[in-house]
Amino acid sequence: MKADFNGDGLDDVGLFYDYGNGHVALFTMTGHGCNSFDPPVLRWDAPHWGGGTKFVVAGDFSGDGTSDIALFYDYGNGHVAVFTLYADINRDGGLSGPTLGWDAPHWGSGTKFVRSGNFTGYFQDDLALFYDYGNGHVAVFTLYAKIVGGFGSLRLWWDAPHWGVGTKFVDMGNFNGVSPFADTMAMFYDYGNGHVAVFTLTISDTPSGEGPYMRLSLRWDAPHWGNGTRFVNAGDFNGDGIADVSLVYDYGHGHVALFTLSGTFNGGSFPGAVRRWDAPHWGGGTKFVTTGDYSGDRIADFSLFYDYGNGHVGLLSLTANSSRDGGFSGPVTGWNALHWGSGTKVII
Repeated sequence: MKADFNGDGLDDVGLFYDYGNGHVALFTMTGHGCNSFDPPVLRWDAPHWGGGTKFVVAGDFSGDGTSDIALFYDYGNGHVAVFTLYADINRDGGLSGPTLGWDAPHWGSGTKFVRSGNFTGYFQDDLALFYDYGNGHVAVFTLYAKIVGGFGSLRLWWDAPHWGVGTKFVDMGNFNGVSPFADTMAMFYDYGNGHVAVFTLTISDTPSGEGPYMRLSLRWDAPHWGNGTRFVNAGDFNGDGIADVSLVYDYGHGHVALFTLSGTFNGGSFPGAVRRWDAPHWGGGTKFVTTGDYSGDRIADFSLFYDYGNGHVGLLSLTANSSRDGGFSGPVTGWNALHWGSGTKVII
């Protein structure tokens, strides 16, 4: 489940919109299978919220089988907080108002990525925070969701004083296929001069008593890949129960392509990148990419948010092949909005 706000088993799409001057809102587009979506519905409107929202992530933080939304807010001067908008218990796709779940007045300004994942197996998602101290020193913390709401203990899971500055993207998924609660962080690393790699960091605190577990693995190394990677996402694109990695590559002049790295059981190396979609005349308007099961076949598909300019935007889908060969069909336009505006800052 990536973003199923009404609990019907189909992923939906959420859009965080910034009108300016501290006015923000959240919209959702309910999925109906076959990569079709309802038009956006306003779920939360906050005229005086402020401009501090740095990350927006979906996850089942309450453990009720529906997706909630967490907002990571930066007040400045190192003071940060996490607010949660919980899915309505009547499963109508609505969201509650934001509830303060974690407040850290002296956290610092180094949070570079926030992602959700299940690290304990207690049927609810937690948060992983990737922190950059500067000078190549990074760390990953986990913030555990509480059954009663909000977030509880914070744990330092990985501390790497000499990691370097090359981490450009991260996402979460079960890339090892070993345990349903061993969510893993994939980190896309750029060494420069076209040399890139993907590492996975398994961070798990199992409920069966084995205690905490952490493993860092180099899964893919590409010395001559190039510098065109624009989006990295996780999803099970072939339906084998193991998360894969997708790479959207921009060759320039409107030419883009989609590659996948197929996950392997027990954390082995990813096979080489396979080109799944090639669009020489796509254009440069892709602003966001998200993945989810939008067709109801338990295989991850893609939604690409495209900005045509002058407030005209659209949502286009690439649907995973029913043969489960890891390929995709499309793209097909699922939503077209001539006068939406330019304020969309995040899609989930």
